Amino acid sequence: GHRTVECASGADALEMLRRRKVDLVLLDMVMPDMDGFDVIARLRETDGPNVGTPIIACTANVLPDQIEAYRRAGTAGVLAKPINPRAMLEAVAAAA
Repeated sequence: GHRTVECASGADALEMLRRRKVDLVLLDMVMPDMDGFDVIARLRETDGPNVGTPIIACTANVLPDQIEAYRRAGTAGVLAKPINPRAMLEAVAAAA
């Protein structure tokens, strides 16, 4: 029952999130043009429609200190790659 929007890069995601309200962001933390931390910081600095939208970090970097860094950056949760569909649904439900 969910609708999704896919973006090719962090810059594309920021542009889309400035224009279109979404319920939740699943954010890859490692991207070629900017990392997830940059996307989160730039999104939270705006006054756009998604300034407070929950963000779930998607990453293979899941050591305890890395998870804590994602949470300090403002994520509502962390999904370890490869992503388990059940874990993703649970994270989405918890963030909603």
